[in-house]
Amino acid sequence: MHISSKTVASLDELLTAASDEQVSRIVVCGTIADAPSIRLSRGQQLVGENENAHILFRPDVDGLEITSDNEVRTIRLQAAPHQRAVYNDTSIQTLGNLMLDHVTTIGQVQLLAKDHVRGGHVSVNGLDIVAADAHARSARPHGYGVHVLQGVFTLWNQQSAEQAVLTADLVGISLGRENAPVIGSGVFVSGADFTGTSLQVSRLETDTIFVDGKIPQGTADLITGGVFVVHGAHVDEVRTHEEANGHHSDAVYIEGGSVGLEGLDIKAADGIALRLKDAYLSKLAAVGAQGSAGDVVVESRSQVKTDAESVEELSQTSGKVLYLLQPSSHLLQTFRELPI
Repeated sequence: MHISSKTVASLDELLTAASDEQVSRIVVCGTIADAPSIRLSRGQQLVGENENAHILFRPDVDGLEITSDNEVRTIRLQAAPHQRAVYNDTSIQTLGNLMLDHVTTIGQVQLLAKDHVRGGHVSVNGLDIVAADAHARSARPHGYGVHVLQGVFTLWNQQSAEQAVLTADLVGISLGRENAPVIGSGVFVSGADFTGTSLQVSRLETDTIFVDGKIPQGTADLITGGVFVVHGAHVDEVRTHEEANGHHSDAVYIEGGSVGLEGLDIKAADGIALRLKDAYLSKLAAVGAQGSAGDVVVESRSQVKTDAESVEELSQTSGKVLYLLQPSSHLLQTFRELPI
């Protein structure tokens, strides 16, 4: 007999429902503590009865393992900050349509296409990662002689474009708190390599982001960012409704990726506000940047798509696109050399 929905209020009830493939919808009532890792079967939903729904995982385990076509809604998932609150089973062929809707976590959200995963679509509509520490994750993209720290929200297709393509729509992501930033990179989206686009993101919209890279001073082979778009990823539009703040890291870093930037207020207390390296910017509109180590820095060859004939015209016609709070003649000369 197919059981469409099951309301659970205890750990035993939760484990029983999650292990029963006949239960398609698990409704969590109140707080469930001391939970081991929980795995959702294909097509299962995990939803909170209301905003008080809360699962506390044991300190030495990862939290919720998703498989394919799962939905997680209106719930708080709490693992230890260095553990994963949400992650996926990479032995499954596809993520299907994964939805995270008004989810709050302590712990990393890590979604990977590797091993057997060959595709899927990820939708995020409200994700608040209150605390997480991803700086010790050993798997890191590498290029230009440096490694990139994973984000506390990581969406990474490690398959080549010929093997797999992931798509995503990511809206309403918040990270950390003003005096308690998340550790590592913040929002991290990446494809496999420079040979093609293996991750296609229609929207990447964030609310307030507070990130501390925790990279020791003088470390030359590690980099991090509040919003990091890496090679093999194309993002149609990056937008923030609040601020992106970086400490001991760059705030927004585009490396080998293709993005559109609009409505960003970027601040980096100990780094560069906006760094571009082999980046293609399909759109620049209403972007303000302020960083202690530089407002906007262009490394290697990057491109800006615009009808403007000069940086000055681009700045005048697009709000605060290239409005630099501490401009330098060298930086403006760099932009004049861009193929616009």
